[in-house]
Amino acid sequence: MTTSLRTYRHTCIHTLTYSHIDHRNSTNLGPNAISTPASMRSYLFHKPRLSYTTRAGSKPSICVGCGAAFQHHSPISAGYIPELAYSRKASITPAAIAKLKDSIEPLSPSQVKTLINASKEEKVVPICQRCHNLKHHNKSQVPATFSTVHSQFKSLKTRTGGLVVLIVDVYDLPCTLLPNLRDLVGMKNVIVAINKIDLIPKKDTPKQYIDWVRSRIQTSRHTGPISIIPISATKGTGIDSLVKAIVDNRNSNEDIYMVGATNVGKSSVINQIVTHAGYKGFLTTSNFAGTTIAPVPIPISSFGTQFFPNSLGDISDPDHDARKDTGHLIDTVGTYNSQQLTHFLASTEFQFVVPKTSIRPRKVNLRPGKNIWFGALVRLEIVKTKTASSFWFYGCHVLPIHGCRESRMASLWDEHAGINSQIMTPPYGKDRINALPPFAIASESRYNKDGTRIWLGGLGWIVMYGELHFRVWTPGGVGIYTDSDPTSEKPQKVTL
Repeated sequence: MTTSLRTYRHTCIHTLTYSHIDHRNSTNLGPNAISTPASMRSYLFHKPRLSYTTRAGSKPSICVGCGAAFQHHSPISAGYIPELAYSRKASITPAAIAKLKDSIEPLSPSQVKTLINASKEEKVVPICQRCHNLKHHNKSQVPATFSTVHSQFKSLKTRTGGLVVLIVDVYDLPCTLLPNLRDLVGMKNVIVAINKIDLIPKKDTPKQYIDWVRSRIQTSRHTGPISIIPISATKGTGIDSLVKAIVDNRNSNEDIYMVGATNVGKSSVINQIVTHAGYKGFLTTSNFAGTTIAPVPIPISSFGTQFFPNSLGDISDPDHDARKDTGHLIDTVGTYNSQQLTHFLASTEFQFVVPKTSIRPRKVNLRPGKNIWFGALVRLEIVKTKTASSFWFYGCHVLPIHGCRESRMASLWDEHAGINSQIMTPPYGKDRINALPPFAIASESRYNKDGTRIWLGGLGWIVMYGELHFRVWTPGGVGIYTDSDPTSEKPQKVTL
């Protein structure tokens, strides 16, 4: 027999189905089953499974991968799914939960949690054609759109309650530490999660980046971040700490909003949380900006004991039954920041600017009249030096760095930009190079102090040494931030 709890949210109903094994027959449970509280045994055999249904019936109404409403009419629009695939009933293979019946012993709270999370169920949930292409082919014919992001956050700002988890990218902290966060989410409590912490140089420590984030946040009474947690969605580092911070600061039945700029890894973080709860991650992830099209709510009760630290108490006390928690963990739409230089890149070009392993810095010596190209998106112009000068580049090891004299710059650009994979790429292709906005000065510094750090809008950062006068040029003059030089543009302060 099955028991269903339906919770209406937005335009869809999430049905939580519990595969029930009758625990009332003690002969099926072994001689020691009587010592396990009835409510606990009931929970053990009611492993939640998440599915999506419409009000009218059992067919899914939204794509669990990106949140777009399903439609059958336009293959080049979000949410498209062929009608045949939509009509096909998803095959669900139940986990072998029956094998637990003969092995129940008096359990400690930790054993209860382990047993619950071990009773997995494999499921097949339909996704739209766009998500299928992103997952399996890393391509999409559906153009990204960012015009509706703020309208989708409008209701979130005015909604009472809720806990916000702001995901930022350690590789692009200034652009992903959203300066307008309060305009999007209101005065809700905020936890900051610094993602991709596995990429930092080996000589650095996570604390340095935690301190950096804290120094950039203007705190006021009751509005500062509750916690700043370093994590890695790729390796799972820090996910348990993030979940604990959520548990410690979330009220019962309260929603959790995962918020962040495009490509910070929000969906990947949620997939890691899902995996830690004993499931397989199902949200669509890719290098495309705007992968998540609409909010994707996941019932908290789908995570078993993941968000309930005192599993014994929660299970045995009907007032704290995880199945009765009406809160949701919501993957929101990524916010667009025009200062990110990575928006000039196609998804296939990301591999040349975003490292996959710990960053190994590269040193370049500088002299007057020299220009340094980082791919084809950033030009560092050395105007004058007073002392021996150099910089260290912290970024992807395959991003081309090429130096040339001022007199050679124009001819090199015409001959190689977008064509030669060894210099002045990415982007790739003359048509894409010609589509870039005109280069303009994004930052200028005269005789900076040693250790000035220059963030390159998602391409990494450089640290300057020596007394020199330099300018940084980018398409449209965007994307460059410096840490310490008072004469140049600093990262905008953020109020949380």
